[in-house]
Amino acid sequence: MLAALGVELAFGDAGDTDSLRAAMCGVSKVAVILPNGENQLTMEKRIFDVAVECGA
Repeated sequence: MLAALGVELAFGDAGDTDSLRAAMCGVSKVAVILPNGENQLTMEKRIFDVAVECGA
């Protein structure tokens, strides 16, 4: 269904900065979908920082 809307999915590990870079560099928008957890804020900040670094 998302592909029909022009959405391309990329997956990264919120605990692995290199994984996030590989998933986000070259994209224009990022949706963050994480479960609630003890390290949630740290992971969300990491995702945000890498998204900004990659120009998303």
